[in-house]
This record gives sequence, structure tokens and C-alpha cells, in this order.
Amino acid sequence: MRRESKAMASQSIDFTIKRTCNRDALSSVAQRIETDALPNIQAILAKSGTPSISSAVSHGEEAPHISHLGYRDIGLKPRADDRTTFNINSMTKGIVAAVTVLEVTKGTLLWSTKAKEAIPEFTSTNPMVEDASTVVDMLSRRTGITTLTRLVGEEPIVGKGGPLQLAIYHHGSMPGSTSCVIMIPETDTIIIVLQDSLAPLDTADFVGQVLVETALDAKQANDYGYLTDLFVQKSFNHMNQLKSELEHV
Repeated sequence: MRRESKAMASQSIDFTIKRTCNRDALSSVAQRIETDALPNIQAILAKSGTPSISSAVSHGEEAPHISHLGYRDIGLKPRADDRTTFNINSMTKGIVAAVTVLEVTKGTLLWSTKAKEAIPEFTSTNPMVEDASTVVDMLSRRTGITTLTRLVGEEPIVGKGGPLQLAIYHHGSMPGSTSCVIMIPETDTIIIVLQDSLAPLDTADFVGQVLVETALDAKQANDYGYLTDLFVQKSFNHMNQLKSELEHV
């Protein structure tokens, strides 16, 4: 399964939603999540030291899975629920992009509009960037914002053994929280995972992968207990390496 979206000018993609999920299928998804996914998710939380995670899976207009595991405050022990507020972090980029598309479509904004004209408060330490950057430059992250690379190596392949399907993935991360949304147009499936803490690995991402494989009934599911142990150890090793390097500066 591809966990990315790519613009392909030379080839069209049929995004027609196949609303084939009947009640029996939804019940089957809910049962698999209850018996297979939730124990895996609980193991990921325990092994990574993540205090809580909230997740949901929807098919069309139905939501066969909504859960809140753990505590939103490990000191007072209140459990997360539907009213708990989570950060969506970098997923705001997708929302800003969607709003910008609407404005461009209406003609109130151009992709070539200068960033300074659209946002007078926009500043940069580089005068050329500040004066020349356009709306599309900002949305393409070409105005000087760097991208952090993953510290612990390659991600596992999700959905092995099943049919190749497009998955649109969006991740969010800020100090103290992570989040992810995975959309699978072919089955009209949306998976949302929200985490109000940081752990030695990206727990929200791993939980999202578990739910993808469970919702789609992957035939060769990954061992996320093993992978969690592996990624946690690599993360701690990386911190120890940084500590050693800093001590010898």
C-alpha cells in the first residue's frame, strides 16, 4: 500500500467512491478492531510509554470504531472522551491549503499573489524571501521552513499481501502532541488518530497503521509489538549518541 499522494499529470486517477460497506461489513470491521487492533494498540501504548490515544475509523457516513484509551492527565487520571481537546498540529497545513484553493477558485486570490500582499505581517530574515515569496511558495514550504527527517529509520510497509490502493496520509507533530489522518478513497475509509503527548516513537502513526491493516483486513499484518520495541530502542540509542557527542564538544 502507498502511504503518500502524488500528483500525476500524465495519468488520471479514478477517485469515485465505492460505497459498498453494508451493515455486515461494518460489523465485521468493528469486530476485527475490537479483537485484533485494540490489543495491539494497548501494547504499543504500554511499550512506548504513551499515556493516551484517541482514534476513529469511518466508512462512508458510518463510524464502526471510536475509542479513547488511557488518561489525558496521568496525575489526576481523568480519561479522554469525545469532549477532550487535542492539537491537530501540522494538519492545519491541509486546512489552509483547502481554504486557499477555494479563494483561488473564487478569484479573490492568485497562486502568484505575493505572500506580503496576502499576509502583511509576513516577515523573513532573508529580504529576498520576504519580498519575492508567493502564496504557492508558502504552501509548498519554499520559504525557508526546514523538514525534520525521521531518526529511527524506515517505516514498515503497510497492507502487505493485499491489493495496491492509494492512501492519502497527513501527519501532524508539535511539542507535546502528534496526530495523523489516513484516507483511502477506494473504500471511502478515513482513520483519525490523536495523541496528547510525545513518546520515543510516533505512536499516533503506528496506531494509524494498525487500524489501516485491520480495517482493510490485511493478509500480512506487521508485528507492531516487535516494531515498537525496535523503534523505542533505536530512539533511546539516538538520544544516548547525542548525549555522548555533546559531552565531547
